[in-house]
Amino acid sequence: MDWQAVFNEIFTVKNILLYLLAINVFTFLTMWYDKHEAKINQWRVSEGFLFTLVLLRRRNWWNCWNVYF
Repeated sequence: MDWQAVFNEIFTVKNILLYLLAINVFTFLTMWYDKHEAKINQWRVSEGFLFTLVLLRRRNWWNCWNVYF
């Protein structure tokens, strides 16, 4: 099996853009839901899950740190 060919088949520009679109939409909806729940004093999404989403979006962890300070 030629691993280079498999890698090139999986990591196409189209696949990368679809991944980025999907993870950004999911992250936006999750954060919107968390904000909605906070306004009505209900159960909220855990910070660990939100930070994991930030990591999946490949953002700078410094952005997470700035939330607290």
